[in-house]
Amino acid sequence: MNKLNERLKQMATYQVIDLESFPRKNYYDYFMATDTTFEMTVKIDVTSSS
Repeated sequence: MNKLNERLKQMATYQVIDLESFPRKNYYDYFMATDTTFEMTVKIDVTSSS
């Protein structure tokens, strides 16, 4: 539970990014131009699904 609380604290803070010096600005611009409103990448184990 302690790791969860620590992770939640990290997620509650943020850092403003200077887009002009951001090394992945081209990726940011690409995805901001799409109609994507939410993205998430997760690992899913489907080896035992029925």
